[in-house]
Amino acid sequence: MAKRTIYDFRAENNVWLSDLSEKLNMTENEIKSIEKSRDISEDILNKIIESYGLPEDYFTVDPNPPKIKKTPKKPFGYFFVKALTWYILLSFIEALLGLPNSVAAMFQVSAGILDVFENTCQMLICTVSGVYLATYIMKRTSYGKTVTKNEFLYSYLGMKAGLVSNVVVAGVKFAGLSEKIASNPFYDLLTGDALKIVVIPLAVTLLLMACITENGKKKNLYLLIVCGWDTLIQATYLLLYFLSVKKGVAEFSPFTVASISIQVVMLLITMFGITVGTKKMPKLDKLWFRALPIISMALPTVMSIADAIL
Repeated sequence: MAKRTIYDFRAENNVWLSDLSEKLNMTENEIKSIEKSRDISEDILNKIIESYGLPEDYFTVDPNPPKIKKTPKKPFGYFFVKALTWYILLSFIEALLGLPNSVAAMFQVSAGILDVFENTCQMLICTVSGVYLATYIMKRTSYGKTVTKNEFLYSYLGMKAGLVSNVVVAGVKFAGLSEKIASNPFYDLLTGDALKIVVIPLAVTLLLMACITENGKKKNLYLLIVCGWDTLIQATYLLLYFLSVKKGVAEFSPFTVASISIQVVMLLITMFGITVGTKKMPKLDKLWFRALPIISMALPTVMSIADAIL
Protein backbone atom coordinates (compact mmCIF):
# COMPACT_ATOMS: atom_id res chain seq x y z
CA MET A 1 0.00 0.00 0.00
CA ALA A 2 1.36 3.40 -1.02
CA LYS A 3 2.23 6.06 1.53
CA ARG A 4 1.58 8.81 -1.00
CA THR A 5 -1.48 9.04 -3.19
CA ILE A 6 -1.62 10.31 -6.77
CA TYR A 7 -3.32 13.39 -5.34
CA ASP A 8 -0.30 13.94 -3.05
CA PHE A 9 2.03 13.50 -6.03
CA ARG A 10 0.17 16.07 -8.14
CA ALA A 11 0.05 18.59 -5.30
CA GLU A 12 3.75 18.22 -4.47
CA ASN A 13 4.95 18.40 -8.08
CA ASN A 14 2.37 20.83 -9.56
CA VAL A 15 1.21 18.31 -12.14
CA TRP A 16 -2.01 19.05 -14.04
CA LEU A 17 -4.60 16.32 -14.32
CA SER A 18 -4.61 16.64 -18.11
CA ASP A 19 -0.82 16.16 -18.24
CA LEU A 20 -0.96 13.06 -16.04
CA SER A 21 -3.84 11.69 -18.10
CA GLU A 22 -1.68 11.92 -21.21
CA LYS A 23 1.33 10.28 -19.55
CA LEU A 24 -0.70 7.36 -18.17
CA ASN A 25 -2.95 7.04 -21.20
CA MET A 26 -5.98 7.20 -18.90
CA THR A 27 -8.99 9.47 -18.83
CA GLU A 28 -9.15 12.24 -16.25
CA ASN A 29 -12.21 10.65 -14.66
CA GLU A 30 -10.35 7.35 -14.27
CA ILE A 31 -7.49 9.15 -12.49
CA LYS A 32 -9.91 11.09 -10.29
CA SER A 33 -11.51 7.84 -9.15
CA ILE A 34 -8.22 6.49 -7.79
CA GLU A 35 -6.10 9.56 -7.06
CA LYS A 36 -6.96 9.74 -3.34
CA SER A 37 -6.64 6.00 -2.76
CA ARG A 38 -3.50 4.45 -1.30
CA ASP A 39 -4.30 1.12 -2.89
CA ILE A 40 -2.88 1.74 -6.39
CA SER A 41 -1.55 -0.82 -8.85
CA GLU A 42 2.23 -1.01 -9.19
CA ASP A 43 2.00 -0.55 -12.95
CA ILE A 44 0.47 2.91 -12.54
CA LEU A 45 2.94 3.90 -9.83
CA ASN A 46 5.93 2.71 -11.91
CA LYS A 47 4.68 4.66 -14.93
CA ILE A 48 4.46 7.85 -12.87
CA ILE A 49 7.95 7.27 -11.39
CA GLU A 50 9.48 6.68 -14.83
CA SER A 51 7.60 9.52 -16.54
CA TYR A 52 8.55 12.14 -13.96
CA GLY A 53 11.97 10.87 -12.90
CA LEU A 54 10.99 10.22 -9.29
CA PRO A 55 12.96 8.09 -6.78
CA GLU A 56 11.93 4.45 -6.83
CA ASP A 57 10.66 4.61 -3.25
CA TYR A 58 8.71 7.87 -3.79
CA PHE A 59 5.30 6.30 -3.13
CA THR A 60 6.44 3.90 -0.40
CA VAL A 61 8.26 6.40 1.87
CA ASP A 62 6.10 8.21 4.42
CA PRO A 63 6.19 11.95 3.54
CA ASN A 64 5.35 12.89 7.14
CA PRO A 65 7.28 10.51 9.40
CA PRO A 66 6.56 10.88 13.12
CA LYS A 67 8.98 13.20 14.86
CA ILE A 68 11.40 11.50 17.20
CA LYS A 69 10.79 12.91 20.66
CA LYS A 70 13.87 13.74 22.64
CA THR A 71 14.79 13.03 26.22
CA PRO A 72 16.63 16.07 27.61
CA LYS A 73 20.09 15.24 28.95
CA LYS A 74 19.54 17.66 31.81
CA PRO A 75 15.80 17.58 32.52
CA PHE A 76 16.02 20.03 35.44
CA GLY A 77 17.60 22.71 33.24
CA TYR A 78 15.24 21.94 30.36
CA PHE A 79 12.18 22.22 32.59
CA PHE A 80 13.40 25.43 34.21
CA VAL A 81 13.89 27.14 30.83
CA LYS A 82 10.42 26.06 29.68
CA ALA A 83 8.83 27.10 32.99
CA LEU A 84 10.62 30.46 32.86
CA THR A 85 9.42 31.09 29.29
CA TRP A 86 5.91 30.04 30.31
CA TYR A 87 5.88 32.47 33.25
CA ILE A 88 7.23 35.37 31.18
CA LEU A 89 4.50 34.85 28.57
CA LEU A 90 1.87 34.55 31.31
CA SER A 91 3.08 37.79 32.90
CA PHE A 92 2.95 39.53 29.52
CA ILE A 93 -0.67 38.42 28.99
CA GLU A 94 -1.62 39.56 32.49
CA ALA A 95 0.01 42.94 31.80
CA LEU A 96 -2.09 43.31 28.65
CA LEU A 97 -5.22 42.52 30.65
CA GLY A 98 -4.33 45.32 33.05
CA LEU A 99 -4.11 47.97 30.29
CA PRO A 100 -7.84 48.94 30.40
CA ASN A 101 -7.50 49.59 34.15
CA SER A 102 -4.42 51.73 33.60
CA VAL A 103 -6.20 53.78 30.93
CA ALA A 104 -9.22 54.23 33.20
CA ALA A 105 -6.95 55.45 36.01
CA MET A 106 -5.37 58.01 33.67
CA PHE A 107 -8.76 59.51 32.93
CA GLN A 108 -9.94 59.10 36.52
CA VAL A 109 -12.74 56.76 35.48
CA SER A 110 -14.21 54.27 37.96
CA ALA A 111 -12.69 50.88 37.23
CA GLY A 112 -14.98 48.64 39.30
CA ILE A 113 -16.23 46.55 36.38
CA LEU A 114 -12.79 46.56 34.78
CA ASP A 115 -11.30 45.16 38.01
CA VAL A 116 -13.76 42.27 37.95
CA PHE A 117 -13.06 41.67 34.24
CA GLU A 118 -9.29 41.74 34.73
CA ASN A 119 -9.31 39.46 37.78
CA THR A 120 -11.67 36.97 36.13
CA CYS A 121 -9.63 36.79 32.92
CA GLN A 122 -6.37 36.43 34.84
CA MET A 123 -7.82 33.61 36.91
CA LEU A 124 -9.09 31.75 33.84
CA ILE A 125 -5.85 32.18 31.90
CA CYS A 126 -3.75 31.17 34.89
CA THR A 127 -5.91 28.09 35.47
CA VAL A 128 -5.53 26.73 31.93
CA SER A 129 -1.94 27.91 31.35
CA GLY A 130 -0.52 24.91 33.21
CA VAL A 131 -2.37 22.63 30.80
CA TYR A 132 -0.66 24.30 27.84
CA LEU A 133 2.75 23.98 29.50
CA ALA A 134 2.20 20.27 30.15
CA THR A 135 0.92 19.67 26.61
CA TYR A 136 3.89 21.48 25.11
CA ILE A 137 6.39 19.35 27.03
CA MET A 138 4.41 16.15 26.40
CA LYS A 139 4.46 16.68 22.61
CA ARG A 140 8.16 17.52 22.43
CA THR A 141 9.71 15.03 24.82
CA SER A 142 9.62 11.32 25.49
CA TYR A 143 8.05 11.87 28.91
CA GLY A 144 4.59 11.59 27.39
CA LYS A 145 1.55 11.99 29.58
CA THR A 146 3.49 11.70 32.83
CA VAL A 147 3.87 15.49 32.85
CA THR A 148 0.13 16.09 32.44
CA LYS A 149 -0.87 14.65 35.81
CA ASN A 150 0.10 17.90 37.55
CA GLU A 151 -1.10 20.21 34.76
CA PHE A 152 -3.43 22.18 37.06
CA LEU A 153 -0.90 22.24 39.89
CA TYR A 154 1.77 24.05 37.87
CA SER A 155 -0.17 27.31 37.90
CA TYR A 156 -1.63 26.88 41.38
CA LEU A 157 1.46 25.88 43.36
CA GLY A 158 3.75 27.97 41.19
CA MET A 159 1.83 31.16 41.92
CA LYS A 160 1.58 30.26 45.60
CA ALA A 161 5.36 30.02 45.70
CA GLY A 162 5.51 33.55 44.29
CA LEU A 163 3.63 34.89 47.31
CA VAL A 164 7.00 35.15 49.01
CA SER A 165 7.14 38.71 47.63
CA ASN A 166 3.88 39.50 49.50
CA VAL A 167 5.44 38.08 52.66
CA VAL A 168 8.44 40.37 52.26
CA VAL A 169 6.14 43.40 51.92
CA ALA A 170 4.06 42.33 54.94
CA GLY A 171 7.21 41.73 56.98
CA VAL A 172 8.62 45.16 56.15
CA LYS A 173 5.37 46.85 57.10
CA PHE A 174 5.18 44.90 60.34
CA ALA A 175 8.74 45.89 61.22
CA GLY A 176 7.92 49.52 60.46
CA LEU A 177 10.70 49.79 57.91
CA SER A 178 8.61 50.81 54.89
CA GLU A 179 9.76 54.42 54.78
CA LYS A 180 13.41 53.57 55.40
CA ILE A 181 13.89 50.96 52.70
CA ALA A 182 11.23 51.90 50.13
CA SER A 183 13.87 53.71 48.08
CA ASN A 184 16.32 50.80 48.26
CA PRO A 185 16.58 49.08 44.84
CA PHE A 186 16.95 45.68 46.51
CA TYR A 187 13.53 46.13 48.08
CA ASP A 188 11.97 46.41 44.62
CA LEU A 189 13.78 43.24 43.59
CA LEU A 190 12.42 41.33 46.58
CA THR A 191 8.85 42.54 46.15
CA GLY A 192 8.57 42.68 42.39
CA ASP A 193 8.83 40.35 39.42
CA ALA A 194 12.56 39.85 39.90
CA LEU A 195 11.90 37.49 42.80
CA LYS A 196 8.85 35.81 41.27
CA ILE A 197 10.64 35.16 37.98
CA VAL A 198 13.00 32.82 39.84
CA VAL A 199 10.76 31.32 42.53
CA ILE A 200 7.72 30.48 40.38
CA PRO A 201 9.60 28.69 37.54
CA LEU A 202 11.65 26.86 40.17
CA ALA A 203 8.51 25.56 41.89
CA VAL A 204 7.07 24.44 38.53
CA THR A 205 10.38 22.77 37.64
CA LEU A 206 10.34 20.77 40.87
CA LEU A 207 6.78 19.63 40.14
CA LEU A 208 7.81 18.55 36.64
CA MET A 209 10.76 16.64 38.10
CA ALA A 210 8.38 14.92 40.51
CA CYS A 211 6.24 13.84 37.54
CA ILE A 212 9.05 12.10 35.67
CA THR A 213 10.62 10.54 38.78
CA GLU A 214 9.51 7.08 39.87
CA ASN A 215 7.86 6.69 43.24
CA GLY A 216 10.43 6.87 45.99
CA LYS A 217 12.38 9.20 48.24
CA LYS A 218 13.52 11.49 45.40
CA LYS A 219 10.00 12.03 44.10
CA ASN A 220 8.74 12.68 47.64
CA LEU A 221 11.56 15.19 48.16
CA TYR A 222 10.55 17.25 45.12
CA LEU A 223 6.93 17.36 46.29
CA LEU A 224 7.93 18.06 49.88
CA ILE A 225 10.04 21.07 48.87
CA VAL A 226 7.24 22.65 46.82
CA CYS A 227 4.44 21.81 49.25
CA GLY A 228 6.47 22.79 52.30
CA TRP A 229 7.54 26.08 50.75
CA ASP A 230 4.00 27.02 49.70
CA THR A 231 2.52 26.08 53.07
CA LEU A 232 5.22 28.02 54.94
CA ILE A 233 4.72 31.11 52.79
CA GLN A 234 0.93 31.09 53.12
CA ALA A 235 1.04 30.48 56.89
CA THR A 236 3.67 33.21 57.37
CA TYR A 237 1.58 35.66 55.39
CA LEU A 238 -1.47 34.95 57.56
CA LEU A 239 0.59 35.27 60.75
CA LEU A 240 2.11 38.58 59.66
CA TYR A 241 -1.33 39.94 58.89
CA PHE A 242 -2.61 39.18 62.40
CA LEU A 243 0.57 40.56 63.97
CA SER A 244 0.27 43.73 61.86
CA VAL A 245 -3.34 44.16 62.96
CA LYS A 246 -2.35 43.67 66.61
CA LYS A 247 0.46 46.17 66.24
CA GLY A 248 -1.84 48.67 64.54
CA VAL A 249 0.09 48.64 61.27
CA ALA A 250 -2.84 47.15 59.34
CA GLU A 251 -6.61 47.43 59.71
CA PHE A 252 -8.64 44.37 60.64
CA SER A 253 -10.79 43.09 57.78
CA PRO A 254 -13.11 40.10 58.24
CA PHE A 255 -13.02 39.55 54.47
CA THR A 256 -9.20 39.43 54.41
CA VAL A 257 -9.11 37.00 57.33
CA ALA A 258 -11.74 34.76 55.73
CA SER A 259 -10.01 34.91 52.33
CA ILE A 260 -6.53 34.06 53.62
CA SER A 261 -7.86 31.40 56.01
CA ILE A 262 -9.83 29.63 53.29
CA GLN A 263 -6.82 29.73 50.97
CA VAL A 264 -4.64 28.19 53.68
CA VAL A 265 -7.17 25.41 54.31
CA MET A 266 -7.52 24.67 50.58
CA LEU A 267 -3.75 24.65 50.20
CA LEU A 268 -3.32 22.19 53.08
CA ILE A 269 -6.00 19.88 51.65
CA THR A 270 -4.32 20.02 48.23
CA MET A 271 -0.95 19.30 49.83
CA PHE A 272 -2.41 16.30 51.59
CA GLY A 273 -3.98 15.08 48.37
CA ILE A 274 -0.86 15.13 46.20
CA THR A 275 1.48 13.73 48.85
CA VAL A 276 -0.60 11.28 50.90
CA GLY A 277 -4.03 11.12 49.29
CA THR A 278 -2.77 9.91 45.91
CA LYS A 279 -1.10 6.94 47.65
CA LYS A 280 -3.85 6.09 50.13
CA MET A 281 -6.84 6.99 47.95
CA PRO A 282 -5.70 6.84 44.29
CA LYS A 283 -9.31 6.66 43.07
CA LEU A 284 -9.67 10.30 44.11
CA ASP A 285 -6.77 11.51 41.95
CA LYS A 286 -9.11 13.69 39.89
CA LEU A 287 -10.07 15.45 43.12
CA TRP A 288 -6.46 15.91 44.26
CA PHE A 289 -4.96 16.91 40.92
CA ARG A 290 -7.82 18.68 39.15
CA ALA A 291 -10.81 19.75 41.22
CA LEU A 292 -8.96 21.12 44.27
CA PRO A 293 -6.38 23.20 42.33
CA ILE A 294 -9.08 24.66 40.06
CA ILE A 295 -11.34 25.54 43.00
CA SER A 296 -8.38 26.96 44.94
CA MET A 297 -7.38 29.20 42.03
CA ALA A 298 -10.94 30.39 41.46
CA LEU A 299 -11.80 31.09 45.13
CA PRO A 300 -9.84 34.35 45.64
CA THR A 301 -11.37 35.86 42.51
CA VAL A 302 -14.88 34.74 43.39
CA MET A 303 -14.51 36.10 46.92
CA SER A 304 -13.14 39.42 45.63
CA ILE A 305 -16.10 39.79 43.27
CA ALA A 306 -18.52 38.90 46.08
CA ASP A 307 -16.86 41.42 48.40
CA ALA A 308 -17.06 44.14 45.71
CA ILE A 309 -20.76 43.43 45.08
CA LEU A 310 -21.75 43.13 48.74
